[in-house]
Amino acid sequence: MRELFAGGRGRLWTGALLSAATSGCGIALMGCAAWLLSRAAEHPSASALALVAVAVRALGLSRGLARYAERLVGHDATLRVVADLRVDVFRALAQSGAPTRTGEVLSTVVADVEAVQDLWLRCLVPAAAAALVTGATVLAVLWWSTAAALVLLSGLSCALLIVPALAAVAATKEHSLAAQRSGLQVQVLDVLHGCAELTVLGALPSALDAADRAAAVLARVDRRAGLRAGALTAVSGVVQAATVLGVLAVALPAVRTGALPRVDLAVLVLVALASFELMAPLVEAGALLPRTWGALQRLSAARAVPVRPQVADVPAGGAVRLRGVEASYGRGAVLRDVDLDLGPGRCVVVTGPSGSGKTTLLQVLSGALVPDRGQALVDGTEVSSLDDVQRSRHVVLAEQEAFLFAATLRDNLRVARPEASDDVLLQALRDVGLDAWFGQLPRGWDTPVGERGSQVSGGERTR
Repeated sequence: MRELFAGGRGRLWTGALLSAATSGCGIALMGCAAWLLSRAAEHPSASALALVAVAVRALGLSRGLARYAERLVGHDATLRVVADLRVDVFRALAQSGAPTRTGEVLSTVVADVEAVQDLWLRCLVPAAAAALVTGATVLAVLWWSTAAALVLLSGLSCALLIVPALAAVAATKEHSLAAQRSGLQVQVLDVLHGCAELTVLGALPSALDAADRAAAVLARVDRRAGLRAGALTAVSGVVQAATVLGVLAVALPAVRTGALPRVDLAVLVLVALASFELMAPLVEAGALLPRTWGALQRLSAARAVPVRPQVADVPAGGAVRLRGVEASYGRGAVLRDVDLDLGPGRCVVVTGPSGSGKTTLLQVLSGALVPDRGQALVDGTEVSSLDDVQRSRHVVLAEQEAFLFAATLRDNLRVARPEASDDVLLQALRDVGLDAWFGQLPRGWDTPVGERGSQVSGGERTR
């Protein structure tokens, strides 16, 4: 986690300090306002109230400014971290070579990344701010009454530690929530993408029923989680009420004996009440922590792609060789003891039934999949050790179904060469015989190709 937030650590901690300052200003504002109203009831001179009246205005303004700055700094830093993380995860998934279903990718790139955003904004920041404010508030109350400070410390400690811990324990009972949500996304996307095939086979109704059942199970789990969260919020409210009443109970005898001014009694009670403002988000933070921590572990696993060592370039036209290759996707070997020699100009046809490993062989040859055993070599150099540019000079993989992003024609062509000029892109279209087609496009390079290339023909998409 430290590595994940390393890029914006300064901004993130600044946001946490601003959050604590916001709550501190709110508690101080409540205390000053309580003193001002109570003292004003005694009809003192205006000069006796002037300083506190100015403090009330200053604290009110400071609280608003601190809240604005905290939202600005905290969200800016978090969104920067999330943007970098999403790029890292997408790059790692692209380089892993493992077959991943669209729903699983969607769950990882979108849901898990957003959960990490919640880890900082809705878990760590409230906890850090609450700890700072708790210490400062208890020290301030200690100046008035030791007994009241001890009661307040007990109540705030319970709200800061015990209630969120109960929420986290309750949330662990829903450990399957992320898996169920990912499974539902997989089922829905499978139905959407395979609607035509399912209709022809008469399997669409059963696929829809399976998706409905998965949605119903997920809804029940969400309902139970909501009930638990409501119960824990009620417990937090009981702790708050008990703490305020406890402060009142220990302060009243001091007021009767004259040890504590009557005006200060209102300050103590309202400060105790206001100090629980920052404790309310901690119930939600405790409930979110297991889910966000699980998302962080899944993202760490997704980003754990071996770094390819940099090697010197290999002359173009070198021979490609496989020696004792065994490859799998983590679920049993697909290729076993494969040897192959591909010299310059040689043509080889690989045949076999579906599932025999033809696509896996191509992925090993192209460096998209690192073999479990054996070697895939280009003139004696491991294919997987070459960077993308070097590897594309020797091995090019043209799959049956070309994937196009829901972007413009220019953006899709620049996936291979981000720095390519329009002239270079036009030459690429000429090389595959699409220059005449391009000349008929009203929007030229800005023509959208649609999701998965739906706005172009199959032949145009493949080329």
